[in-house]
Amino acid sequence: VKMPLPDMMAAVLAMDESVLDVDQVENLIEFCPTKEEMELLKGYTGDKENLGKCEQLMKVPRVESKLRVFSFKIQFLSQVTEFKKSLKNVNSACEEVLADRPPRLLDFHLDLVSLEAATKVMIYAWLEKENYSTTNC
Repeated sequence: VKMPLPDMMAAVLAMDESVLDVDQVENLIEFCPTKEEMELLKGYTGDKENLGKCEQLMKVPRVESKLRVFSFKIQFLSQVTEFKKSLKNVNSACEEVLADRPPRLLDFHLDLVSLEAATKVMIYAWLEKENYSTTNC
């Protein structure tokens, strides 16, 4: 990201998407130091200006977490828009199915009556096959 470090830090802290786009934020996340590297940076006593921008950006507490939230913020609106499009497609498909043939799912309780009778017939058949008396049933 080619911009002065103070401007970059201010944009990250303000989550200003007019200054940094999602690709730039993702690049910063990718180059964030690991925990081990952070420990080494804490012990660094040399000139801080000799460090790279990402290492200098680590002055911001929890910078990687903030960058991830910033990235999410930038992408959120487009993800919501895509989700709405998908929901509209599903809704349209449901409306087409309902228009062609109403579903019988709402009448499933009618099938339970015949299912109960069929189950009794199967049980009686099994009992007779096993030579059990069906007089007590």
